Amino acid sequence: MSVGNPSPSFLTLPLLVLFLGMGLATGLSFNGALSLDAMVFDKVISSNKHHVLVRFDKSDTDGSNEMNFGELAKASLMVENLLVAYVDIENDEVSDKLDLAKKYGADKYLPTYVLFSDGKEVSKYHDGTEGADLSDLIKWLEDKGIHLPLKDRTLPILDRLVQEYFSSDSRERKAELLKEVKASSDQNKEYDLAKFYPTILEKVSAKGDEYCAKELTRITSMLDKTKDSISEDKRAEMRGKTQVLNVCKAAAEAASKSGDEL
Repeated sequence: MSVGNPSPSFLTLPLLVLFLGMGLATGLSFNGALSLDAMVFDKVISSNKHHVLVRFDKSDTDGSNEMNFGELAKASLMVENLLVAYVDIENDEVSDKLDLAKKYGADKYLPTYVLFSDGKEVSKYHDGTEGADLSDLIKWLEDKGIHLPLKDRTLPILDRLVQEYFSSDSRERKAELLKEVKASSDQNKEYDLAKFYPTILEKVSAKGDEYCAKELTRITSMLDKTKDSISEDKRAEMRGKTQVLNVCKAAAEAASKSGDEL
């Protein structure tokens, strides 16, 4: 079951209010994530039909882990049917939280992320290091059908519209999809890359599918050749555009390959 469609944060806010009101959480240190202990863990996991992502980590974890988890937790507020929580394990050798981590095989490598659905564990993630790589973590979640809108990353909901745009043979449907892309871009304008989707597809509509590959080559060449003459802000914007162009280029190539196989 996919839960990847970004939606307003008020859709998940009632979950937070519910659990806090029931006394099922020990705190809310991160924006959008519940802090759990052994006494309430099972109640939170089993009392709802949503996906629950739980991070097990040391209470004095690395600062980059805190930043990554904070970004993930904040993004989860935009995703329907996803609740993010965490269990901080103290350095004491004996503790209820450590026993809880052992129960779910999360005690050997910290941080470890455990994903639950309908009250049951469905997957576990750790990379064997003390610092969880955010890109790998996001890929793991995407493989499980969970797509998070994160800063400086392409937006899954817009990526899917782009894929449908290039795979459609109907001019009318393409026009409808372009309108949907514009609307979704406006709804997600707090994300830097959202603005590039409609402008790129408008160019594609006027110049053809090959626009993406040509524009990607042009911008990449500019970034490589004019390192000193472009401000860092402009370079960052150009790099952002190349990310969306890569999505469009891949979608165009996939659609072309599919058409050749028919």
